[in-house]
Amino acid sequence: VHVANAPNWVTDNALYADELRDEVSLDFLAEQLRFRDLNQFKRTAAQPLITQGTLQQLSIVLPSFSEQSQMADALAACEKKIAVLEKQLRLDKELFATLLNELMSGQLSASALIKGERPK
Repeated sequence: VHVANAPNWVTDNALYADELRDEVSLDFLAEQLRFRDLNQFKRTAAQPLITQGTLQQLSIVLPSFSEQSQMADALAACEKKIAVLEKQLRLDKELFATLLNELMSGQLSASALIKGERPK
């Protein structure tokens, strides 16, 4: 599921909404579709396929527009926080790998750490 601003060009391998009712928040709808995990509905052939008919059979909970906007904003904030945490985790893993390499190669001594001191 991807939300794109106009103008955009959609290939024949994608489905797109060319109209939305006024009471539907595009961001909320996108989150609903992501939550529904559309991959579970794909037909497996040479190329995985989800048809418009399959999507039309989905029922989507539609609270008031105001609630949709609030929910979409809250989910976007959570996704940003997750992205920040994932980046921090990646950086921590890189630091750990670097320090481990330096310890194992003898470039860095663990004796200060073992004594509870700050390494020099």
